[in-house]
Amino acid sequence: MFLLNGGSVILVQLYARDTGVQDSNSFFFLTNAMSVLICVGLLAVAQRGKPAFSRASVKELLGIFNRMQILNIAAKTALANACSVLQVLILRDMDASAYAVLNSSMSLVGSVAVSVLCFREKQNRKGVLAVLLAIAALIVNP
Repeated sequence: MFLLNGGSVILVQLYARDTGVQDSNSFFFLTNAMSVLICVGLLAVAQRGKPAFSRASVKELLGIFNRMQILNIAAKTALANACSVLQVLILRDMDASAYAVLNSSMSLVGSVAVSVLCFREKQNRKGVLAVLLAIAALIVNP
């Protein structure tokens, strides 16, 4: 997970700092298109030797989601893309090492805040210590 996140930050920073970059929409359109192609390829490999999808089976597959779940998935996708755009804008002017600390710390603090406020989860001592260390990292990070 660490290598995946770190690699993602480095690749986005390389893209953001490229002097030829004018349009981040093209970048995100291409990443979404590539995601679809990769998922279709993986689905094809997973379905090898099994009967091909028909319209009925696709309808059944989509039928497992209700309207609220589809809206939730759409909202999550839109939010992820908005966050990616923000990431590119931030990484144009920030070092990747500073961004990695900021991103990790804010993700931890934000996730704990949502879990406590929305889901009424209780934090144990280790969880509280992790949040305090994340806040300390934010303060210490230049």
